[in-house]
Amino acid sequence: MGSYGLKMTNELDLKEVTYIHPSPAMTGQGVTWSRYANIGGAAIFSNTDNSQFSADAEGIARTKQNRFTVGAYVNRAKADDENIAFNSKGYMQYDHFINKSWYGYTNGSVENDQCRDIDLRSSTGIGSGDQIDE
Repeated sequence: MGSYGLKMTNELDLKEVTYIHPSPAMTGQGVTWSRYANIGGAAIFSNTDNSQFSADAEGIARTKQNRFTVGAYVNRAKADDENIAFNSKGYMQYDHFINKSWYGYTNGSVENDQCRDIDLRSSTGIGSGDQIDE
């Protein structure tokens, strides 16, 4: 018996447990953020002069029913003052979850690639998907 004659119990029916320490997005009460950014480069000066630079970043905001993704990358490389890589891309996607795993989406991107003679390419799309794991 606990205080004041009350019976204390620690039993819990596991069928009633949905989450243990749920994220704000799982409860529907907030946003879960994830993001990354990378920057790298190298320069070699010898018989041939080579240099390269790359950077990429992505951010994702997730709620219970929505996910917003925005990202970009850029690559530059030269060998003896000649461009051997000169490209970049920006993209976005919006996903709306119909249930726990099934979602509809729309996306778009713009990119350029000087070495493949692409001045500006843009694309948009819509579709649906089934997320196996998150």
